This record gives sequence, C-alpha cells and structure tokens, in this order.
Amino acid sequence: MKFSMLLHSFCIVLGVVARCAPGTAAFSVPMPLAGCARGHPRECQLAARPRSSSCSRRRGRFVARMQEGDGEEINEREMTGLSDLSLLGAFGKLRAGLPTKTRELPKPSRINESFEIQCEKASYLLKINRHRPASIGFEGEAASQQALRFGGMMCPKALRVGDLPDGGSYMIQEFLDFDADALHEPDTQRALGILLAQMHLHHAERHQQFGFGLNTCLGTLPMDNSFCDTWSEFFVEQRLRPHFSLVVERFPEEARELILLAPLIFDKARFLLENDLIRPSILHGNLSPQRTAVVKWQRNDQELTRIYLTGPSSFYGDSEFDMAFEDWPLPETRTDFSPFFYRAYYSTIERRPGHAKRRQMYQLFHLLNGALMNGGTYLDSAVAMAFRFLA
Repeated sequence: MKFSMLLHSFCIVLGVVARCAPGTAAFSVPMPLAGCARGHPRECQLAARPRSSSCSRRRGRFVARMQEGDGEEINEREMTGLSDLSLLGAFGKLRAGLPTKTRELPKPSRINESFEIQCEKASYLLKINRHRPASIGFEGEAASQQALRFGGMMCPKALRVGDLPDGGSYMIQEFLDFDADALHEPDTQRALGILLAQMHLHHAERHQQFGFGLNTCLGTLPMDNSFCDTWSEFFVEQRLRPHFSLVVERFPEEARELILLAPLIFDKARFLLENDLIRPSILHGNLSPQRTAVVKWQRNDQELTRIYLTGPSSFYGDSEFDMAFEDWPLPETRTDFSPFFYRAYYSTIERRPGHAKRRQMYQLFHLLNGALMNGGTYLDSAVAMAFRFLA
C-alpha cells in the first residue's frame, strides 16, 4: 500500500516528461536577500521567481516500469486521469532517464516522507509532504539551502519544488551518500564549528535587516519572516509572542503561568536584545547533529570530505540563535554536538557578554515550539525555563 502511494506520487512527478517542451525552464527559488528595491544588483539577480513552463495542463497517461528494493521488476502500471499537471517538467528537465529503483528512507521526523529514486543516469532524493503546499514548506527550505550556500556552507541542491495535484507538495534534490560515522569524528566536529562560525560572520553587503525573503516552517509551524530593522522587534514580535499565543490557545489550563509571565518575558527580551553588537547573520534556524552530514570520497588516492547542512529553516538573525541548543534542558529529546564543535566555533566567534541569559530566551522559544508539536514534557520545561529566564 505504501509503495503504491509512492508509485502514484512518483508517476505524477515523472508523468510530465512526455508533456514538456524541450525548452522547459529549470526551477529557481527566490533568493531571500533584502534590498532589491534599493539597488542591490547581485541580490536581485538571485531573486527571480520560479519561471513558467510551456507544459500544457491536460489529462494524460503515463506508463512506468519501476523496481522494488530487491531488484524484482514490478508489473507495468498505468496512471490515468491526471487532471492537474502542475509539476511542470519535474523529472523530464533533469534528463536522468526513467526510474529503475526506489527505496524508502528512514523517517527522521513525522513531517515528510523521503525516498531515494534511482534513475538510469543519476539518483535523487524525493521528499513528499501530503499536508501543506510548497509555498508553506519546500519553497522556503529550497531558498534556505540557497542562502546557506551563499554564506559559504555546503547544502544539498534543490532541483524541483512543486505542489501535488491531490494536495501536498514535493521537493526533488540531489541524493548524497552520507557517512554517518564520520560526523562524530573530532576533526569533523572541529571543522563544522569553524565553518558555521565563518557562515555566521558572512554579512551580505548593505544587508542590515532581520528576516528572510520567504516564510519558512520550523517543524510543522509556519514562521513569519517579514523583514525588521531591529533584532529585538523581529524576535519578540515574530517568534516569541506568536508562540506564546499559540501555546496559550492550545493549552489554556496548563499554560496559565505562562499567561501571567508573558508581559515580563517580552519586556526582558526586548531589553536584552536592544544591542548594537547584534548583526544579521544567515542562520540554519534549527541546527542539530541530525541536520548535519558528511560526504567522503576518493580522488587520486586522497580521501576528501565535505560537510553539509540539511533541512534548514533559515533567516537573518542573531548568530547565538543557532547555538541555543548547547546545554539543552531536555537532552533525551535531541543529541548535541561534541565539545570539539563548540571550542572550534567559539575560537572563531567569541562569546558576547550576557550570552547565557540570551540562550535561556532562545531555548524558551524552542521549548514552546516543541510544546506545540509534542506537548507534554516540552510544555513543563517551557514553564520552568520562563521562571529561570526571569530570575
């Protein structure tokens, strides 16, 4: 049943091959940099919206042969009655041939389904979300990947993003064979710390606002990334306050203490963040070891290594936001980076005065986000953190 659903979704994507004109435009995401109206030519070159294609939107049929993971060929299947070919040239433009094998990947979260699609000439990662359109999820993730690359980090390349005809959305990106063990090596942790610090130090010319060109999602929750002139305004009004409101709405009884503490928390957060030293850095937005990866390969008898960031929910903000999971109060809910990572990072970017109290504030936000997704322990920890923050 699960494979049948995958085949149906995949054939929807692949079915446009026969319908696309040779000149179908490639996917491009709007680059999330401010200032296009202010004469910033480099940013504006990257800010084009996805271009339209000459593909027709008509009913059609597609016959595909695929193979299961054990290599046995599945019977030929026909997919008919595709009433909305909105996935414009998704696999056709990649020119990788027909799929030969598919493999469902372990699900790191409850949000997306992930599959490795092996075609005749290349392999791709297909991510499917059956509950939200691309504009509320994958478009922001693809733009985040592009922004992190602009800041000097390696990210998988998003090749196609679009909506599924029957609801939901998809993203196709390059498939990378990650080395799970290499991430935990001390040298890798040190290198990651230095690379992340260098990314946080990369400030786009004349970019002095906080926010992002597209809205993104943190887990299952949409984030308002409208640009603000100050970090205190952005964080309090577009991160902290909306999450407080959602938690109070969802847990009116359990969150009674948070209702009373909220005005004090907002005032103290504004006071802590009204600091001219905070400059807008491009952030991953939800950094963890689960969203970092390593690729190793051999070239001329030499082993080469690349470190990637995956699954970003980016925006321009305080670099300390990405580092907020150090000394996380719920260690059983997520793994942490090693001391080698933190030492390397802070040898490149020194800790600013008051960082411990700001970390409590950022952790409070993430605990509220966890409470909205999972409730239970996260909500109890959020209340405890609120009292610690005000102490």
